[in-house]
Amino acid sequence: YKLFPNCVPSFGFRHLLPLTDRVDSFNEEVRKQRVSRNRDAPEGGFDAVLQAAVCKEKIGWRKDALHLLVFTTDDVPHIALDGKLGGLVQPHDGQCHLNEANEYTASNQMDYPSLALLGEKLAENNINLIFAVTKNHYMLYKSIRSKVELSVWDQPEDLNLFFTATCQDGVSYPGQRKCEGLKIGDTASFEVSVEARSCPSRHTEHVFALRPVGFRDSLEVGVTYNCTCGCSVGLEPNSARCSGSGTYVCGLCECSPGYLGT
Repeated sequence: YKLFPNCVPSFGFRHLLPLTDRVDSFNEEVRKQRVSRNRDAPEGGFDAVLQAAVCKEKIGWRKDALHLLVFTTDDVPHIALDGKLGGLVQPHDGQCHLNEANEYTASNQMDYPSLALLGEKLAENNINLIFAVTKNHYMLYKSIRSKVELSVWDQPEDLNLFFTATCQDGVSYPGQRKCEGLKIGDTASFEVSVEARSCPSRHTEHVFALRPVGFRDSLEVGVTYNCTCGCSVGLEPNSARCSGSGTYVCGLCECSPGYLGT
């Protein structure tokens, strides 16, 4: 609909110009734009963010480049479940939905994307999202963006990973893989422990990757299994180190029946 004669009818998202180094073309497209608006205050800008992230060919993202996406707004965003107010109960599928005219076609078909889905797709496509927002909504968007979180890629099913995050306050948080409330210059570190749930039937090596969400750099971790300890070959039955009442193996005493000790 058109609320005022000088307003463009409401729309979800339009992709107007692929990535280019021609600044004059960008400025020209910006000058040509006219204001559009909707009835409620929240905006559907996260639909646009998601499409910009997943429509890689249309946007023109280069595969191995550092990707920056700037999102400007002067209001709060619509997020998942808001679509129920309009009868949209189908969750967003995280796919590209731009037609031949580069217009978003799923506004009346699927709900708005969740923050989790946005984070997943931004990380999957190595995109750093920058919010440029008005002062009255600064704290809202700061709470969304000011965190670092580790993601795991290709984790083998027979491995358990345990995380400990040491955040900007210097406190360690066992079981946590993210730090929030970060400012420029803050440091966060993570400790990851790996435990095998079982031993493969044959020699196996697995590789998985750890990567901060939204960053391209990652740490590859190679895991090999050692299910037969080499030290067990040199076991000492009735060892003097065990007072003659146990077997010394791998640096420890296994006590004989009826005996206790270390």
